[in-house]
Amino acid sequence: MALTRMLSEQPAFDVVHCQFGYEGLAALRHRKFGTLRTRALVVHFRGSDITRHVQENGDDVYADLFAQADYFLANCEYFRQRAIGLGCPADRIVVVGSPIDTDRFVPPLDRRPDDGVLRLVAVGRLVDKKGFGDAIAAIGLLDDMNVQLDILGEGPLRPEFEAQIARLGIGDRVRLHGAATADQVLSALQAGDIGLAPSVVAENGDADAPVNTLKEAMATELPVIATRHGGIPELVIAHENGLLVPEHDPQAIAGAVRQMAAMRDLWAGMGRAGRERVIAQYGQAQIFDRTLAAYAAALEHAKGRT
Repeated sequence: MALTRMLSEQPAFDVVHCQFGYEGLAALRHRKFGTLRTRALVVHFRGSDITRHVQENGDDVYADLFAQADYFLANCEYFRQRAIGLGCPADRIVVVGSPIDTDRFVPPLDRRPDDGVLRLVAVGRLVDKKGFGDAIAAIGLLDDMNVQLDILGEGPLRPEFEAQIARLGIGDRVRLHGAATADQVLSALQAGDIGLAPSVVAENGDADAPVNTLKEAMATELPVIATRHGGIPELVIAHENGLLVPEHDPQAIAGAVRQMAAMRDLWAGMGRAGRERVIAQYGQAQIFDRTLAAYAAALEHAKGRT
């Protein structure tokens, strides 16, 4: 009721930008009842809305939205194609990813010298789709290497991961740091050797776009290891800025770690290529310009409706 009252008291908007498809459905309802007045309605598909929400509610959940909203954005081409497959007009949906502050996430002035320890850094919530259980299992397969995995993030699977680490006897090689600030994440990335993002499709259908924390790792010029999952292959180019492995495959992750360790002389070039890609595709200025262009296209489409 408070939102309805607030919207009804506002003058008409030029553009309303809904983050997540289910917020777009709410906006349609407000528009129908006259509590939201806007020339154009833009809807942004970001992740759980185009994966888990569809699995839970059916392929036609956004049928009215596709018919009535003016323009659509997707966090990655993978989500764009999913939306088109569900009925979104292909000529009215473009990719606009999540921006990264590449002025904040920068490489260190000096990389840590090789001390014989290979440091992997993974950042994210401790939930199914991040695939951290596979990463922990991979460390258990690398008992002949001096490898350290630091996982920054908190979530409901922490007890499960703690039990897995204890069962494998690798508590000295895998550390769960819990929730971390942006500065702590930056420090961990700058002290690491390789960024790791082992994302998987969760049982509820949830999947990742190009992972923001992976972009941050690449912005600090870390080479990365990630899965062929969701939008990640749009960010990680195999053997150019990192390595890609299948989902749910600890053996493949372990193999990629061994491969990366054997190509240390290529890390600097891979790191630079990764940062350049993040700046070009996900820099704040680039995302701002693409968003404004989408608003202009939405207003043009809305004008044609009248």
